[in-house]
Amino acid sequence: MAAPVRRLHLAAQLFGDAISLQGGAKLGASYTLGGGFDLGAMASLGSTVGGSLGLSFHPGRGAHLLAPLFQISGIIHPVPGSVAWGGGLWLGGTIEAFRGRAVLGVEGNLYYGPSNYYPYALLGTVGYELDLF
Repeated sequence: MAAPVRRLHLAAQLFGDAISLQGGAKLGASYTLGGGFDLGAMASLGSTVGGSLGLSFHPGRGAHLLAPLFQISGIIHPVPGSVAWGGGLWLGGTIEAFRGRAVLGVEGNLYYGPSNYYPYALLGTVGYELDLF
């Protein structure tokens, strides 16, 4: 029986929020724990600043294949005078390209925080994930 494929990834994504009409970038890393899921962390930069810890679920990755991707996340965002926290779901796809994959998807997030903080977000994301090994 073959050993599961294990990979360390670096990711960069651009996002736009359809609710608050703001955008920014996400930078992060993840590690493939087996053939079907990754564990990773992302930091958001731009109009929203914070981080998330997520689990990604995907089919086995092969060369130059279009593949679906599903992710659940726990989110924390420092805001002036407080902290907002919540969770999110991400649904999209990847296509193998060079030493990694291009990523395109939609993300929905719910937050608990101060009253002047948006309680939800609907993000469109596009990015690239590079395999380090």
